[in-house]
Amino acid sequence: MTLASSLTGSPKQTQWADSIRSETMTELDAATIADDARAATVKLLGEVTDATWWIETRDVPGDRWPAHLGVTTPAVEQRVAQRQTDGAKQRLASRMAAAQRVRDVLDAAGVHRTAYRLTIDLNDRLFISQADCSGSSDQRKAERLALADQIVTAIGEAARPLRDPEATRKALANGGAAPISDKEAAR
Repeated sequence: MTLASSLTGSPKQTQWADSIRSETMTELDAATIADDARAATVKLLGEVTDATWWIETRDVPGDRWPAHLGVTTPAVEQRVAQRQTDGAKQRLASRMAAAQRVRDVLDAAGVHRTAYRLTIDLNDRLFISQADCSGSSDQRKAERLALADQIVTAIGEAARPLRDPEATRKALANGGAAPISDKEAAR
């Protein structure tokens, strides 16, 4: 599989990112994943033209791309997927459902899945953060704040309301992560 779109960035970045992208496509092609997940993953990756993004995600293995982009699972989990107790399995299922609701709202708003990360940490807490908080130009700051606004809105619609949406907005725009509490679990 190859991607035809050209990359943006400095000549050095685009050359490096192009080799990473080619390697990623080869790994993805060889990965044992469902054909529909592979096709959806290739479509999402084909839309990414920022060389910096490819460089920053160079360590994602081919078989993890569908999960990383939310094609097969809504969140990347940072601990062993096997749960020993029913309670732990239910908490994980609840977090995954909350992550999917947030992702659905962001999808509906047109936010590309490569713009943010959903992560379940070692203590089974769900967080969302922006994928790229680089750049100090006024335009980049405005882009980060706009994405933060969309994320805060998505959390408000799909999960338990945030205590301080404005503080969360600023934290997200500056590289922080926002906790997502499942509104279904509160019932």
